[in-house]
Amino acid sequence: MMQTAVGGEASAKEARAYEEEEEEEEGRGDGDAGGGSGGRSDRVGGRSNESPLTELGEEQARKLGEWLRDEDKTCFDAMFASTAVRAKETARIALQTVGEAHPEVPIRLDSRLVEMSQGEWTGKLRRECYTAQAMDAIWEDPRNFKAPGGESKQELETRILEALHEMTDPTLGCRTVAIFGHGIAFKCFLRWLNDGSWASSHSVQLDNTGIIRVDRVATHNQPDAWKLGSVNMQNHLASANSRSRRSPKKLRT
Repeated sequence: MMQTAVGGEASAKEARAYEEEEEEEEGRGDGDAGGGSGGRSDRVGGRSNESPLTELGEEQARKLGEWLRDEDKTCFDAMFASTAVRAKETARIALQTVGEAHPEVPIRLDSRLVEMSQGEWTGKLRRECYTAQAMDAIWEDPRNFKAPGGESKQELETRILEALHEMTDPTLGCRTVAIFGHGIAFKCFLRWLNDGSWASSHSVQLDNTGIIRVDRVATHNQPDAWKLGSVNMQNHLASANSRSRRSPKKLRT
């Protein structure tokens, strides 16, 4: 989920992305194509928009809601979610768990938040798709590589940035926005924000329900900048020995 808040110097927008599922296109990811299980799938998931949350995914969503209710105490002005079932369910369970402590906010669905399409590879065995030749092609051109009939990281980044800019537009009057999405899509956003190499997205760790926090800031010197606050924060899963780390502050204009 990605959250956006306005405040501070001039008009600042804060965004948090609560990552509900991780699935690596290189076949090295920890996420289950079914969503939130924490298990390794031997098949390429891609969007897999109809895949439901597993029991572990539901538990993680509830823990996220409990943390938002009891610790973070953030009230959202708007909430968005991918049209994928597992993302919608993560948002619904988290918001339901927050309950009366949070004003009722409808969850708006947006297809631009769905995971990267793996085209003809979707559902196939990873070992059949990620051959040595395919891996060489991925690393040779990580920006434009795509599975047959699928989507490249460049194409994914273009649509996810369009969605996030629109959803966190300061002129809309929303101070805090929550956005529930997917691993590779959020990694492309982070690559853009950090102005990193296209290969750098492979090394970013995003776990189930990990929180990305971003401030969208407008000042007289920088009319529209994004400041990264945290990546993969999982305070709500601390009891499960989840990893949480802070990211250095960085502006992207």
